[in-house]
Amino acid sequence: MLFRSPEKAIAAYAKAIENRFYNAADLLKRAFLFIQLQRYKEAQSDLDILKAKLPDSPDINYAQGVLYFFQKRFSEAQESLELVLEGNHDEMLAIFYLGATHFMQNNNEQAKEYLSRFVTVVPGYIPGRKLFAQVKLRDQEYAEAEALLRPVVRSAPEDVFALNILANALIEQGKT
Repeated sequence: MLFRSPEKAIAAYAKAIENRFYNAADLLKRAFLFIQLQRYKEAQSDLDILKAKLPDSPDINYAQGVLYFFQKRFSEAQESLELVLEGNHDEMLAIFYLGATHFMQNNNEQAKEYLSRFVTVVPGYIPGRKLFAQVKLRDQEYAEAEALLRPVVRSAPEDVFALNILANALIEQGKT
């Protein structure tokens, strides 16, 4: 969610929250905006209000997990994101962030489980393929990393990060 003027968007959400009887959607949107702007305390404040109103909401647990992820609080992110999947086993973004969370904690087997599921359902999402390739590279599964990255490099040949991962996979396989 990108805004031309984030401060105007925050002001608009504040006005909507103040004037609406049921303001959960606006609070949630504003929390995501605060996360995007790295204003984590404000995001947490909105999420705390939401959790008091809707303690078992998968959307709020997802937002909380994303916030924890960006704060590098990976075990807490994992807990929140797993709650999302308890209610909706197919929430793809929660699955992606769980894969990323496990990757950041060096839990490669769990990361592979989530990212394999994600890439199978959303094969064209480049960040998912790159992250999964990093996990494969870390586990010395070089051919698999290459297979994940070839379509990325074909569609985005200027993606230096993808090229670097692919180059490492090729070098490790003796392909130059």
